[in-house]
Amino acid sequence: MDMKKGLNIAASKFIEKLETFARPIKTRKDLMNLALISTNNHVEIAEIISEALIELGISGIINIEESPNGLTNLIVIIDKNIN
Repeated sequence: MDMKKGLNIAASKFIEKLETFARPIKTRKDLMNLALISTNNHVEIAEIISEALIELGISGIINIEESPNGLTNLIVIIDKNIN
C-alpha cells in the first residue's frame, strides 16, 4: 500500500510539473505544430488533423481509420450524440 501511495504522489507531482510547460493553442501554426508532434512529423497527416480540429474545435473528437483504397482524406461528421 505504501508503494501505491508513493507512486500516486509521484504521478501527481509529475503532472503538476508537466502542466507548467503547457500553453494555450492560439494560432493555426500552434495547431499545426501540435498535429506534427502527434503524427511524428508526417506533414500530410498533420495538415488533415489540424484542418479537422479547425472545423470541429479544439475539443473535437477525431477518429482515424485505415482507408480501404489507400487514399488519405478527411470526412467530417457532426454528431452531438456520443455513445
